[in-house]
Amino acid sequence: MALENEDDFDPSQDFRDYDEVAANLPVFCVSSRAYQKLSGRIKKDNVSLDGFPSPEDTEIPQLQEHARNLTEDTRLSAYQDFLNNFQQVVQSVFMWASMSSRLQKLAEQTKKSRNQNLQGALAELRAVSSSPAHLSPTIDLVSTKR
Repeated sequence: MALENEDDFDPSQDFRDYDEVAANLPVFCVSSRAYQKLSGRIKKDNVSLDGFPSPEDTEIPQLQEHARNLTEDTRLSAYQDFLNNFQQVVQSVFMWASMSSRLQKLAEQTKKSRNQNLQGALAELRAVSSSPAHLSPTIDLVSTKR
């Protein structure tokens, strides 16, 4: 928070809650040399390991875990975005596939309906006694080519 007037600055007044800052800022007192020695990475060095009976006592594993946890919210958000986008793609493909099968069924139903209408019209045409004799072979040909 910037001061609006530097003349009114009072160094005894805290603008931040430093206890809250300290509570949210972990401190790791690490010994990388002891961690490497305990992990078997340093063979030749004669390092005294007083106070570090295990790698966990060097606080390096805790620091590594803290570093991984810093990115957890960002990773979770990225995973959620990916899953949402993937779900949208799957739904789009499903809708496309269902529309395709519906259109195919609709086309088949339309074909059947039109064929029935044509057959009905041909039957009516045959039934009409006034139809010329030279049209009978044509009507028979159309009715056989459904």
